Amino acid sequence: MSPKQDTIMSFQESKYLTSFATILIVTLNYAFRANARWQAGDFDGEAGLSALGASVLWFVGALVVAGIAGQIALSILRGMTGGEVDYRADERDRLIEHRAMNAAFLAFS
Repeated sequence: MSPKQDTIMSFQESKYLTSFATILIVTLNYAFRANARWQAGDFDGEAGLSALGASVLWFVGALVVAGIAGQIALSILRGMTGGEVDYRADERDRLIEHRAMNAAFLAFS
């Protein structure tokens, strides 16, 4: 392994870090916007629950779009910088991915 490869994160690590950053940014953005709407009284009254439901649906859609865009940007950046993109995953990588997904679902809920 060359010294350059020792200092660069693996593709799997970069993928999880990008996913975490994307989820964090979109969730914080949603939380601030939803709090502002709640303070303004948008979720009160008869139409409050439907407004809240629409807000959550937009949030989930934004998470999906931002997640896909983040992964595409990561792959492009790794390709432009000469980083190796290795899509292979062994059992350890799958276990790490499973635990990361569990942590993400727990934080999201």
